[in-house]
Amino acid sequence: MVLVGNKLDLEDKRKVPKDLAQKKAEEWGIPLIECSAKTDQNIADIFHSLVQQCWDRDGGPPKPKSEKGRCDLL
Repeated sequence: MVLVGNKLDLEDKRKVPKDLAQKKAEEWGIPLIECSAKTDQNIADIFHSLVQQCWDRDGGPPKPKSEKGRCDLL
């Protein structure tokens, strides 16, 4: 899991203080990633974090099934 704060491009209209969001993420034991879908800021970081968590849980990335390098996720 990842706690995602969106609309980072609208900092002046922030509803939840970053320190409160960070405290909640720490309480839940998950990362906080603030992003902007509009500007594409930190969007990839959300998916990288989720994939890394899956790999950590499952012992790494899937192993290739063939010499062509295909794996279970393709």
